[in-house]
Amino acid sequence: MRSRSLKNQDIAVHQPVTARVNESIGTCARRMHDEHVGCLVVVEQNDGSEFPVGMLTDRDIAIEVVAFASIRRR
Repeated sequence: MRSRSLKNQDIAVHQPVTARVNESIGTCARRMHDEHVGCLVVVEQNDGSEFPVGMLTDRDIAIEVVAFASIRRR
C-alpha cells in the first residue's frame, strides 16, 4: 500500500508571523521567541495594506550579532 505524501499545505503555517520594516531587531527576536518561529515575514504598509518585502530569520540575527561583536572587539 502506498502512503500519501505530505504537501506544503499539510504542514505550512497558515497565519504567518510578521514584522514591520521599522521594528527593532530586539522586538523581532522577542516575537520569534514568543511565537515559537524561526522567521518573520517583513511587511511594509502601503495604502492601508501590508505587503511582504522580505524575510528575517533567526540565522540573520545570529550572524549580525556575531559580526557586530567581532567589529566592536577590533
